[in-house]
Amino acid sequence: MRESDTFLILTRDFIWTLFVVVKSIITAYFRSFASLSVCFPRRYKDVSQDIILITGAGRGIGRQIAVEIAKHKPKMIILWGRHKEPLEATAGVIHLMGVQCHFMTCDVSDHEEVYKKADEIRDKYGDVTICVNNAGVVFGNTILESESEEILHAMKVNTAAHFWTTKAFLSAMLENNHGHLVFINSMLGIMGLAGAAEYSSSKFGSAGFVETLKLEIANEKKDNVHVTIIHPYLVETGMFSGCETRFPSLFPALDPEYVAWKIVDAILTNSYMVLLPRLMYFMSFVTKFLPIDAIIAIHRFTGVDVCMDSFHGRKKKKRE
Repeated sequence: MRESDTFLILTRDFIWTLFVVVKSIITAYFRSFASLSVCFPRRYKDVSQDIILITGAGRGIGRQIAVEIAKHKPKMIILWGRHKEPLEATAGVIHLMGVQCHFMTCDVSDHEEVYKKADEIRDKYGDVTICVNNAGVVFGNTILESESEEILHAMKVNTAAHFWTTKAFLSAMLENNHGHLVFINSMLGIMGLAGAAEYSSSKFGSAGFVETLKLEIANEKKDNVHVTIIHPYLVETGMFSGCETRFPSLFPALDPEYVAWKIVDAILTNSYMVLLPRLMYFMSFVTKFLPIDAIIAIHRFTGVDVCMDSFHGRKKKKRE
């Protein structure tokens, strides 16, 4: 290839890349503005032919997501969780809404069980087209207090399970160029927190997985296979019961129904990343540029540095 040809190709590719970057930024800001304006109604995709799987669906946000997305009348909702009774309760609510719903007990930390239950779904009902990875676990200990078993379990549920479900369902989505993988993360997957070592670490791992997944799907050039990651602040589900900051009225815990509505809104608009509440976009941006000493000072002023000390699930251990 001649040198002039190489230069022309590089110039063309640079201009195209610059165009895509600018277009993406403008589109992102427009969507953000439209979401706040009644003048621009949200355009939701049709899910009437979708089979939706929700993990950790027995209670909390998982149950609320199932109820919220059932309002849009999908073809079927399938619930996964570790215990039969809460799954049965969630399924009962969905049935009353006139949506076909099935549930299976499944421990997502066990890859063999995930693959087995995924095959069972495929054989009985067809391919899962929307997979909502909601299952999560927190122990709430410092690095030194964390037990090895707890660390491994948190990594399996909060991070490795996303590998299992993605490997179970992504191939069919790519083949059909239709699908959506959703991951319920946390603000602790963006910003660390003292006293939540295993949880924050595993959520950071999940965030890295999701970004890599998005890039790999882009390489496949499958425009109708979507990825969404949600980073909510503290939610009133009891998962972080007892956790308090110095100014609780300034940063109140989020209502589960509101969070579920925002999650479903993100799914139906094929949004890639959502932080809740909107103030967290600013907090995330600022903390990426502040020196670590500044972050420590802010944590101390707001009480974030010791907020996990009152966490109800925390183990009190003597240090020798």
